[in-house]
Amino acid sequence: MRISRHQGPLREYTFVGITSCTKDGPAGPQGAKGDKGDKGDKGNIGATGTANVIHSNWMKLGFSGNAAVIDAPRLTQDIIDKGEINVYVKSPNVVRKLNIEEGGGHYATYVFFKGNIFIYSDIYNDYDRDSYRYILIPGGVPARKANINWDNYSEVCKSLGTEP
Repeated sequence: MRISRHQGPLREYTFVGITSCTKDGPAGPQGAKGDKGDKGDKGNIGATGTANVIHSNWMKLGFSGNAAVIDAPRLTQDIIDKGEINVYVKSPNVVRKLNIEEGGGHYATYVFFKGNIFIYSDIYNDYDRDSYRYILIPGGVPARKANINWDNYSEVCKSLGTEP
């Protein structure tokens, strides 16, 4: 077998060249700050949330006979025309949505006008026992309300993100 003279030294140079490189050493200086990137595309409009749901605190009402008035300054004509207005009464151990009709012609109902809700009741009008609350839902929210049982106060609060 014949061995070339150049084969031996070439192999030695290749071996030395491969083993002589190293990445050890100090880090280089920080590079210059790059240019600001292009503005991204505008995102799609998200689903309507419940941020604009308006609710009152529970309040005792001073009835004059069978009638009382709730001052509701955020009840606008736009909510009346396009939104949802619900009133609830809390009596010991129960929360009920108005309009209520019970046997013997007893009732608890409401009507509303811009800025006011009028309550008429001959059963839930005891100042010491009963309290009332309203929930106003502006026109942008009703698409979500289809699956809410408005007579179930706990479900309403959970669905709208309000405190009971």
